[in-house]
Amino acid sequence: MRFNTVVILFILLFFCLFCGKNNQVASADKDVPGEPIENQVSTAVVEVNGVKRVHNTAPKWGKDPEVRLELVRKFGQFYKPFDISLDSNGNVYVADSGNHRIQKYSQDGEFLASYGRKGQGPGEFQIMGGIAVDNEGQMYVTDRSTNRLKVLSSQGDELKNLPTLKITGEIALLSTGESVLSKGLFFSAESTPGLIQIVGEDGKLLRTAGQQELYEDWDCFRYFNRTSFAIDKEDNLYLAFATRNKIEKYTPEGTLCMTIDRPLNYGISEKIEKVKRQVGPREIELPQLNFVSKSLAVDDKYRIWVLSYDRQLSFEELPVTIHFAGEGGQLEATNTLKTSESSQTDAFVFHVFEKNGEFLGKIPLFHFADKVKIFGDRLYILEKDNEMCVYECRIIGYSD
Repeated sequence: MRFNTVVILFILLFFCLFCGKNNQVASADKDVPGEPIENQVSTAVVEVNGVKRVHNTAPKWGKDPEVRLELVRKFGQFYKPFDISLDSNGNVYVADSGNHRIQKYSQDGEFLASYGRKGQGPGEFQIMGGIAVDNEGQMYVTDRSTNRLKVLSSQGDELKNLPTLKITGEIALLSTGESVLSKGLFFSAESTPGLIQIVGEDGKLLRTAGQQELYEDWDCFRYFNRTSFAIDKEDNLYLAFATRNKIEKYTPEGTLCMTIDRPLNYGISEKIEKVKRQVGPREIELPQLNFVSKSLAVDDKYRIWVLSYDRQLSFEELPVTIHFAGEGGQLEATNTLKTSESSQTDAFVFHVFEKNGEFLGKIPLFHFADKVKIFGDRLYILEKDNEMCVYECRIIGYSD
């Protein structure tokens, strides 16, 4: 009989208990010496060892954004969806993790197909993670429990089943056919070098991107190195740090070429403290830190859209999820203890940046949001804990 060591990790999705504690405006990094190559009222750029460091102090648009979002539709019936992807025709694929399946929708929100089921056999998933779709309609899906990357045909038949070295978070595809993978929940500096890994069609590591910082405390290591990522149509890679005021751009070869920050309404956490809270009948210990970014996407004009916190969530708004890990650190189950009683919030905004890193401005949202993808003038937002749906928006002013 296999003995499982159950590690209960209370993961708050982007959590801060004391939203008023750190209310000063914060920037990503302290000024560093370098040769100024551009100076504006709201943006200063220096180059250090070939890397552009873009420091933004105010939005170019001011208080009135020149681009806005118009809701087209809300669709989907999911349970704990984890990720969203688009194919070359604009069809939408949702990794419906709680239902162990992929759901496919047309660009108009019409349901088209469902693939997958629970299990560890061909075409089956334990705890589905990221999803990406290639030009042939093949689906690349990570499994956060088995730490594997599965490739399905456009009809849902399993073509490949590859190990991933505990890199079981988001996934994207480069034009070369290589896969870009991010870290999952349970990782260590030794087992997963770099913040991002690029693997070949056989699943073998080719190169990494992103420099992870080392901490003695495991919570600090995981939270302060947590990132989301996106790629543009030239295969450049962009990272947004969950708890740091920092966005990084890398070449397709994995070389850092630009870092970006922006003004925030709160401070950046330098350490993680624990606070006990009552959740239903349980008293649980929760991490106390501020979160900055949740997801990002790059449009066809190379503008960078970062789904960000305009303020920290209150305890009443926070989803609280337990993740159960078994022997070897494999994720075996998740259980959500609480979500917000309302689907509405003013905590989230999009921070929009020009191709050169200049901060254009912020676009407010009025609901919870977790992931973002862009296809042409359409922006898709996945909300996974409250409404558990997809919001499809039109970008007004996109052609300007």
